[in-house]
Amino acid sequence: MDCQTIMTWAELLLVKFVVPLAWPVLGLVVLLAFRKPVSDGLRRLIRLGAAGAELAPPQQDTGQTSDASREQGAFTAPALPDDPSIKVWEDAIDQEIAQLPTMDEQSLNKRLKRALAYSNRSALFEHVARLIYGTQISVLKHLSTSTTGATEADLRPIFEEHKRRISIQDAKDFKPDFLTWVGFLQTNGLIGFEEGKYVITERGRQFLKSATENAVTELRAG
Repeated sequence: MDCQTIMTWAELLLVKFVVPLAWPVLGLVVLLAFRKPVSDGLRRLIRLGAAGAELAPPQQDTGQTSDASREQGAFTAPALPDDPSIKVWEDAIDQEIAQLPTMDEQSLNKRLKRALAYSNRSALFEHVARLIYGTQISVLKHLSTSTTGATEADLRPIFEEHKRRISIQDAKDFKPDFLTWVGFLQTNGLIGFEEGKYVITERGRQFLKSATENAVTELRAG
């Protein structure tokens, strides 16, 4: 089985089964990472009301560690919920894994991490593609062909086109703002701002490629 086939299977596995679990897993990781301060806060909670939460003062450290506290410090992985409805997906994953070539644990983890990162990037691109204006696509195309970046003055004509399109769409309550308009691209990591100029990032180039493949062009609204 060649490398291309392996990556195809890995991507299929991640897109079908791992991506739907990404956010629950992330939530679990965050909860585990902050389990001690959350647990301490709950134990010290005295009153909770409209005025906020009242906590008892934290206990002073005596420098001694009890057997109970040592036991509490030991990490125990939480049990996963028992949900019979997911068995069909578990069986399908087992079948997909069985078709992969045998590899050591480190190689498998590296491949799964790469596939999960790719899936997260794809999810971000799909989210951005649903919200992006056509003129923001124009900005990305303009920056992708520039070797020196672009100043605000360089991008202003594209922004004026954005304002014109918005006015035609009769959005009377919406007042376009340049920093908000260009900030959408910055917030999602598609462009950066360096030494007074806007520049496209590698993520922006990859999104532009994906947008072109999926017919998300500068001709769309806004």
